Amino acid sequence: MTNDEQPIKRSTRSMRLKKQREDQAGYRRSTIALSPVAVAIAERLQQRLQLSSREAVINAVLERIESDRYIKYEFLGSEGFRSPPTAHLPTNRDTENAGSGIDPQDHSVTATESDR
Repeated sequence: MTNDEQPIKRSTRSMRLKKQREDQAGYRRSTIALSPVAVAIAERLQQRLQLSSREAVINAVLERIESDRYIKYEFLGSEGFRSPPTAHLPTNRDTENAGSGIDPQDHSVTATESDR
């Protein structure tokens, strides 16, 4: 008897249909290695969110990053990538105003006669 004559197992057919649905939805397959910390976090989230797999957790987290502007900025920055490590340091403008009594955090605008 050849493989062509054997009926397909129910689980095999189910997995093939799942793969077909995912392919049609635009999913891409990728094998990745997770750090022990990432695995622990994924497992906690999997239980907390009652998701079916670590893959589902990773998808949920990445989709959340895309939809939440604060989290997106934290990971992707305003230019689509993470800010350089020196982004938290004061700029030259901040140090120039240090002794002048000007608060660099004050973004209020006052109109002058010429602006009106």
